[in-house]
Amino acid sequence: MNDASDTVAEKRRKVVMLRKPWETSTGPRTTRGKWQTSTNATKHGADSLAFALALRYIETMGEALSVGSRGTVRPSKETT
Repeated sequence: MNDASDTVAEKRRKVVMLRKPWETSTGPRTTRGKWQTSTNATKHGADSLAFALALRYIETMGEALSVGSRGTVRPSKETT
């Protein structure tokens, strides 16, 4: 990085350290806000549909492949 960007980043860091926004942050206050944040895991986390589909794909690929004696991956069932 150059000196200009370092000084800008340092200034921003100092401002944040002076304001201390983490001390006043309380999270959601309303019932609706609390409900919305409680559903974040189903949208973005390990409970999401995309995560479940990716995990299922990985599991099926693991069943379709087996590791050979020399560490090579090959189909577990031979096709003729």
